[in-house]
Amino acid sequence: MDWRAIGVVLGLLACAGCDGSAPTYHRDVAPTVMRHCAPCHDGSGLAPFRLSSFDDAYRERARIREAVVERTMPPWRASSSCAKYDGDWSLTDDQVATIAAWVDSGAREGTETSDPPGGPLTAGLSRVDLELRMPEDYAPKGGATDYRCFIAEWPRTTTQFVTGFRARPGNPALVHHAIAYVVRPEQRAIFQALDDADPGPGYDCPAGPGFVDRRVTWLGAWEPGSPGDEYPETTGFAVVPGSAIVIQMHYDTTTGGSGSDRTTFEFKLDDEVEREAEVIPWADPAWITTDDGMLIPAGERAVVHSYSADPTPLVSNGKPIVVRGVSLHMHELGTRGMLSIERSNGARECLLDIPRWDFDWQRSYLLRNPISLEPGDRLRIECQWDNSRPPLRDVRWGGGTTDEMCLGTMFITHQ
Repeated sequence: MDWRAIGVVLGLLACAGCDGSAPTYHRDVAPTVMRHCAPCHDGSGLAPFRLSSFDDAYRERARIREAVVERTMPPWRASSSCAKYDGDWSLTDDQVATIAAWVDSGAREGTETSDPPGGPLTAGLSRVDLELRMPEDYAPKGGATDYRCFIAEWPRTTTQFVTGFRARPGNPALVHHAIAYVVRPEQRAIFQALDDADPGPGYDCPAGPGFVDRRVTWLGAWEPGSPGDEYPETTGFAVVPGSAIVIQMHYDTTTGGSGSDRTTFEFKLDDEVEREAEVIPWADPAWITTDDGMLIPAGERAVVHSYSADPTPLVSNGKPIVVRGVSLHMHELGTRGMLSIERSNGARECLLDIPRWDFDWQRSYLLRNPISLEPGDRLRIECQWDNSRPPLRDVRWGGGTTDEMCLGTMFITHQ
């Protein structure tokens, strides 16, 4: 029995006749559309159609109804029962019922009023202070795992902090993910040598930017569906003059894309922050380094892998850290995923629960209330996959879209 669907129907019956009249767009629907839908449906290409007026909504009314009732839109996958997040786009049952009742009763326009209260939720960046592009177009060499790195010059002459990041793939059909790293001036020669030794645009970099060092800082990432992020207030990543940005692109031509790409990266910058931030990736090393560490057997419908450990010895020399944002990454077989803290006293605290994974809608979630992780606590990640659909084959950890991953990231600051 689908209790969510029953709840929507009951809400529809209650809402549709609550004041003796059918809902109208301007009075009942526009506040929700303008706040939760229009920030992405703005004609920029992030969403497939515009929703900035009654005419737009009326034209797409059937698609809107289906998407909100099925809870595929707005694309907010995190469960509200796990934690509270800033900028939650999800709709309440009453909002869903109102939109369904509006469509079912004829989608009347009603009388236009002043701007809907509350204003739109933020999608992407509130401002763009710097834009960098890949130095030149790149045509992927083919296959599922073309990892290519490009070096872009950082043009600012004073130290600034990256407080927001967004990528705009030039050819989204080719791009599996994009990650931007900052390289300090004293490290630039290492990466330039990698570029010089590889003919053609950029250089191959299947294992990150090509040189592992904690001083090579992850500035931001793009994955399918990501609108970009503004980082928690008063936090950011320092970039000093003379630095460079190494851009790791993962291209996959097996999913139907073709041609070339030239991705653009946008940055929000501030002159100072209260706390410098760091992004920590989290996965079981055995999943990556052993053949059967994360085996997902062919034909299995509900395969689960999990891992937990204390991250503080690795990331903070055994001192507490403050978790301010979280995200998960799986591929197309993923069905659900979770990040949580197992406290040293046996308690468990949920950071992120995605009960219905969707590869096409991935994003970061910024915690409304940051959570301290103490030495002795364990960070737990758990993922589940459905490998029962043809073509049947064993699947393991890998970089291709038809491989799988179970990767968490934490946006942290140090106490």
